[in-house]
Amino acid sequence: MNTLFLFIKYLGGAYLVWTGIRIWISTRKTSDAEQITGTSILSSFMSGLLITLADVKAIFFYLVFFSAYIDLTTLSAIQTDILVSVSIAAVAMAKLSYALLAHRARAILNSPGTLKRINIVVGCIIVGTGLYLITKP
Repeated sequence: MNTLFLFIKYLGGAYLVWTGIRIWISTRKTSDAEQITGTSILSSFMSGLLITLADVKAIFFYLVFFSAYIDLTTLSAIQTDILVSVSIAAVAMAKLSYALLAHRARAILNSPGTLKRINIVVGCIIVGTGLYLITKP
């Protein structure tokens, strides 16, 4: 079995080297976000809202956080409204910040040489990983 595992190790390392070289020399594929149409602001908003509401980590965070620091049984209707409003505002600010950063990142990543530099760096990392796998005793 030792021979089989060595063969698989060398084969995997060679595959990583080949994949890294292919990524390194790959050409830039243009993907213009402005050409993609058919979505409205309402559909984008609803998609984001549903993704946020279905975030299990956020649901557990609020369940644990609120119950640990606030006695939910003694809250009045106004206090509940304030709590919900502050929570919605905090999540909205975070999500809007993500959207703004993604918009700016798209402008940077669509510059002519950026994708080629990213491909070179990623290709080098994958080739290095493959060479490490091959040369590791």
